[in-house]
Amino acid sequence: MASWHEAADPLLNMNINALATAVSTSVSVTSSAANLASEISAACAATGKVQPAGGSRISTVIIPHDHTWKQDTSVSAASPAALQAKPAETITTNQPCNPQPCNPQPAATQFLASCAKALRACPGGQSAIYCGGQALLQDHGSLVYLGKIAAATGATLICENAFPRIDRGAGLPHFQRLAYFPQEAAKELSKFSLMVAIDARLPVAMFGYKDGPSQLVSLPEDSNWQLDSSCIDIPWALQELAQQTAAESIIPGHNCRGVFATPGRPSMPSGKLTGRSMCAVIAHVQPEDAIIVDESLTSGGAYWDLSKGCPRFSHLTLTGGAIGSGPPLAVGAAIACPDRPVINIQADGSAMYSLQALWTQVREELHVITIICANRTYAILKLELARQKILHSGQATASQALTDIGRPDIDWVLLAGGMGVHHAVKACTVEELATALSQAHLCKGPTLIECLL
Repeated sequence: MASWHEAADPLLNMNINALATAVSTSVSVTSSAANLASEISAACAATGKVQPAGGSRISTVIIPHDHTWKQDTSVSAASPAALQAKPAETITTNQPCNPQPCNPQPAATQFLASCAKALRACPGGQSAIYCGGQALLQDHGSLVYLGKIAAATGATLICENAFPRIDRGAGLPHFQRLAYFPQEAAKELSKFSLMVAIDARLPVAMFGYKDGPSQLVSLPEDSNWQLDSSCIDIPWALQELAQQTAAESIIPGHNCRGVFATPGRPSMPSGKLTGRSMCAVIAHVQPEDAIIVDESLTSGGAYWDLSKGCPRFSHLTLTGGAIGSGPPLAVGAAIACPDRPVINIQADGSAMYSLQALWTQVREELHVITIICANRTYAILKLELARQKILHSGQATASQALTDIGRPDIDWVLLAGGMGVHHAVKACTVEELATALSQAHLCKGPTLIECLL
């Protein structure tokens, strides 16, 4: 609204600053029309600043309405270069392995030397390297260094369950993905006597369960080592760790203890579609350098292992526990990387939260393939209810009704058509899905495939 109108407290007045602060690393309100260009430029620059693990790189500028229509001739308009944000890590799998130069403090070098010594001293199989953020990117060789360190020390590589992005495929390390439910995750992590967390917070439970753990790591403080990108250059730190652990002699595919994935796709299945066979078809045909936007939830659990030997790709998933991120995330990936194929493996219940993203894909002519996992239920919510033992109580009938998205069944082909998606089909068998995917890669613009599971 106009700056001079806010004091009247109209119906649309709200604390937009507080809302933006919850998701932004930088929030600013423009002071005048004259300062608009410089203040937007400063906000763009703020997006390039490295944040702590789990931090946001979002910069929000709040512009009062009247600042957009006033003209000020006392200042020249900012050039396009002045408004260009400093890029964060570009979504690519083709970056050369050359870390950016840095001038580390002696304390950082000593810390890494002590960390390497602890890793070398820990018996094989008893140490874990838990990774997130920059540590999961191929940029500057980070992933290769990580794989070599794990192979040299016998450490287990584990990644966050809700990772923002990980570069995966043949020739890159294959991580163990931390289990979603806290009891299973805590049991996995209890096997280790040493943990090194790299650009990741120590894991905690997504929700609080009765008699369940909140903290998933119970090691003493001196057995936890943490490297945070806000304090240390992660690519340099991993290169230093590799030198300190004598990991440079490790050759992927030869003396790497199976840490690095070998090339190979799953065989093409046949018959009726299931969650596993759907994942196998996708991994069998996905092109090199694809971006996989994964909000498949319960239907896509098999994809992680089935796709480990595929040609290299980037794997994105939801990070905050809020469902519905898949379709808009696919929009962002396709706009950022127009030369890379984008495949959105999408749970049907979650897709209902952000259906309008299909319209955006059509409007912007984005090459996004949306695969709807149509099991016609909020299966993830049913699992959560079962964990809370609600399905075994007198509330079972009501809770089951709330998590059922049949009655009537949602017709995704009709919904896609209504949003302007011309290439939309149903698939009931493996063969139908394989044919639809082959055709989708040749189509211009978005495609939707409804997999009836």
